[in-house]
Amino acid sequence: MFRKFAVVLSLILGGILVLISGAVAVLYLTNSGDDGVLATTAGDQSLPFVELDGYRFHAEMFGDAEDPLVIALHGGPGGDYRYILPLKELTEDGYRVLFYDQRGSGLSPRVGAEELTLDRFIADLDLFIDEFSPDAPVAIVGHSWGAMLASAYIGVHPGKVDRLVLAEPGMLDEEHSAIFYEKTGLRETKMTGPMVRLMAAAWAKSLHVGGPDEQARPDFLARALMQSSVEGHPLAGYYPEDDLVNASAEDWRFGSLASSTIPATGMDAEGKLICLASGGAEWIAAGGRAIFMAGSENSIIGPEFQQSQMHYYPGAELAVIDGAGHTMIGEKPEESLDVIRKFMEG
Repeated sequence: MFRKFAVVLSLILGGILVLISGAVAVLYLTNSGDDGVLATTAGDQSLPFVELDGYRFHAEMFGDAEDPLVIALHGGPGGDYRYILPLKELTEDGYRVLFYDQRGSGLSPRVGAEELTLDRFIADLDLFIDEFSPDAPVAIVGHSWGAMLASAYIGVHPGKVDRLVLAEPGMLDEEHSAIFYEKTGLRETKMTGPMVRLMAAAWAKSLHVGGPDEQARPDFLARALMQSSVEGHPLAGYYPEDDLVNASAEDWRFGSLASSTIPATGMDAEGKLICLASGGAEWIAAGGRAIFMAGSENSIIGPEFQQSQMHYYPGAELAVIDGAGHTMIGEKPEESLDVIRKFMEG
């Protein structure tokens, strides 16, 4: 009896394995193609770069060398500056505008997790400021994670920045971190049918990625999961009509290790987010000026969320970009630039 049961069980398990293998083969074949990942400055010598402290950042500068410096910080962590390039129009107003892909992100070289920390990113920003504006404070336009980084930088080097544009910082303290995760459900993501299909297809496509470096495949997979428009996506509320298809987030390459590693380096011993705006009030009192920006269609970290974070920068104003979601700089470039220009002039 037991032998007969074992034979039947073996047949069932064998059948299941055959079905799984067949499903994997179908996924692999139906999601084939040349899904390449772009090389970083470590492998593509034609890319524009700035080398600082032995690291070759993917970076570009626009404008006259004698003009005041504006540094544009992209989101993520792990994103790149392609989607915020409309900010280079500030050169028409007499500014130099510097863009760079943060360490381990975009087309900057991939590094180990030990180099992907909040402190390292603050130090990297300081390297750029010392290199390109050693004798005068700069203005920073930070978007999303870039705004969080800019705010953290103020607390360490307040005298090196005089104007700060915070375009929808994701969270500046533990209270707003909790609100963010409650709204998105990212800590307890429900696996809907469309999400499962997206993950399966993205994984199958990632099997076709052969380079150009060891982080190419996870970078490809993370980008697909972050940016695909699918029912039930946890970040859908960032955009008009709750749909990622309405985002303006053109990019070159996503940095998956940076995305997964850096957030934990901003936590305290209890696993809570440290305050990234603890120096804001003192900086304002010393003459700094700040403005928050938000897209009217962002139901997750839009106007209401930003309004509740503004107390860290007393006197800061909130500019709401009508009809825009989280990527307001690309969705509504003229309106976003108009806000930034008026703030700079003021």
